[in-house]
Amino acid sequence: MERRTFLGGIAFACLPMAAPAVVAVPPAKASLDLWLAEPVVAPAGPRQPGRKGNLDPAQAEALFGFFNHIGDRWEFPASREKRRALCEELIRIKTSAEPSYWREYTEAALVIEALLRAHEGAAYAYDRLLEPMGVADAVPSRIERVKHFVSIEFIRWFMSKDGFARFGYRNYRGLMAGSFAMSPPPYRHL
Repeated sequence: MERRTFLGGIAFACLPMAAPAVVAVPPAKASLDLWLAEPVVAPAGPRQPGRKGNLDPAQAEALFGFFNHIGDRWEFPASREKRRALCEELIRIKTSAEPSYWREYTEAALVIEALLRAHEGAAYAYDRLLEPMGVADAVPSRIERVKHFVSIEFIRWFMSKDGFARFGYRNYRGLMAGSFAMSPPPYRHL
């Protein structure tokens, strides 16, 4: 083999490969907690922010189940159909413009499906995504990224859509730091 061909082959093999569009299938129940706690080295913002597209129906349904659980948990008066429309609108907005949350939502759907398979009650599985987040300076784990990019976004969306009326507030629309973020809340909070 000619030296130039050999070096060209090595250079080509060393080019950075694109990140996979979707992570591997989640593990069985026995190692689920290890998989969820696995550190995800990624930028602080959403991964693949230029990747736009629609979620497949199973992924959208998994995210809607969690979105609906938040509405039930906080007793928002909107009907299931209204919540579905709100969820579809949010997903469409977050996956059709940059920075796109497409990658975060596809991984969140995998995490939700794995939690639902591992736990007998859907409420317990969804509540795992509403638990307090870990240390802010640490490399975020898979479940912490879901909490940051999906749980907090869903809660903010509910709050911006008259969620404050449920808590008796009338003159405060749309601003919320997240109900379980470890960072200090803004000077106005619930």
